[in-house]
Amino acid sequence: MEQGRSLAALTTLKLGGPAQYFISATDRTQLLEALAWARAEGVETRVLGGGSNLLVADEGVSGLVLQVATRGIVLAVEGAHGVLTVQAGEVWDDVVSLAIEQGLAGIECLTGIPGSTGATPIQNVGAY
Repeated sequence: MEQGRSLAALTTLKLGGPAQYFISATDRTQLLEALAWARAEGVETRVLGGGSNLLVADEGVSGLVLQVATRGIVLAVEGAHGVLTVQAGEVWDDVVSLAIEQGLAGIECLTGIPGSTGATPIQNVGAY
């Protein structure tokens, strides 16, 4: 866990001050441990995905900023059907590109949208 990490580099607008506490969770265990720590310490938690549609004040953010950076894509193809299981920290446009490359239809019209898979379908696309 870091203290005082600048959030500017983690947003698409490249603006913003530091996080009081910051962790980039790359797996489920780190994610759960960070949440447990924040709860035990009484620290408010804010979740950060790909940083699009986010403006951070110059004075920064109090509490824990938890970046969900879990990675991994599993493609299961059965006959003419394919299912992608994607971790929340994957870059959304990379997921769309992979689906296109694999001949999977359904999300190809959602290319070019910034953000991570955990947030983009709900927040940027509204495709829940």
